[in-house]
Amino acid sequence: KKAAPSKHFIAALPEQEGCRCSECPYMKLNTLDKLYRCLLTGEPEVRLDPDLIERARRPLERMLELSKP
Repeated sequence: KKAAPSKHFIAALPEQEGCRCSECPYMKLNTLDKLYRCLLTGEPEVRLDPDLIERARRPLERMLELSKP
């Protein structure tokens, strides 16, 4: 708000139908320093089994197909 006082910011709802997305404890673990180091080094790296990747890819591609106009 200090950097852009002319802009109007709309806060996310703290809780809606069981979702507390604006207060996620896992998102609070992210910091600018951690993001910066990740972009510089590519660490931490997430490694997944190729078979798992392929099994996950198919339903994702189908969902994306359904979302096309």
